[in-house]
Amino acid sequence: GHRPGDAGRLLDLPGIWGKPTAGFLTYAIHAGKVVDTLADVVRLRGGDWIGGNVFRRDRLPEGIPGFVIAAIDEAEARVAAS
Repeated sequence: GHRPGDAGRLLDLPGIWGKPTAGFLTYAIHAGKVVDTLADVVRLRGGDWIGGNVFRRDRLPEGIPGFVIAAIDEAEARVAAS
């Protein structure tokens, strides 16, 4: 099964009202719906969810640079539009 890394601590994040927010998580075997859970927490804390992704721990950093660049581009576009 899944073994979250103290997921409850995400609720301790300060408010991020209206801030474009993206996130990624790593996993070993199967990520499940962890990105959906992260998105829910970000929205609960007031963030403007851009999107997220999961990356296999044994294949890091594969895919991460492209994800980060896309997230920054989207955040800049949302800030410019507001």
